[in-house]
Amino acid sequence: MKELVVYQTPPVIHIYDVVEYGRRFYLQLAFTSDVGWCLHDPQPAVMTPNPYLLHHHRVSVQGLLAGDAERPTPSTGSILLRRILSDQLGVQTLIPVRFLWGLLPSALLRQYEFWQNPDESLMGCPRGADGRPTLLRVALVKEGPPDKSGHGCAPASAVVRRVGLRLAHK
Repeated sequence: MKELVVYQTPPVIHIYDVVEYGRRFYLQLAFTSDVGWCLHDPQPAVMTPNPYLLHHHRVSVQGLLAGDAERPTPSTGSILLRRILSDQLGVQTLIPVRFLWGLLPSALLRQYEFWQNPDESLMGCPRGADGRPTLLRVALVKEGPPDKSGHGCAPASAVVRRVGLRLAHK
């Protein structure tokens, strides 16, 4: 199954694979008509004239198409990884990075591993020990009625904050 997201301004189409993982449905970016308007840098990218600019402004500007819209939706097994770091945080579930493609910038996805909290917010933990240690906190701002289908299609926005960590010195 595929989900298409079409924007009029800017003229761009994102196509997502709808993938079942741990008895929930997630979107996985499969194609974008313009990587300039996508938060992920899928491969392969192909230069092509932007038809909107050619038609409306009579200029030919190259854009980057990326991904493969015709690729069949992948079907794989899944296993949920959960952890309890503290009673205050509760049970956290690891969210594979492929389900965040196009939703969060690729630069953050390379630097952080994301865990979903019981309140559906995300916590990004650093993947390596490079630089100053920080956490990412991603809060969802729900913008409509909840999705009762289990497909996770309720409209929402996200607020991403980077929080510095204090380390105990020995």
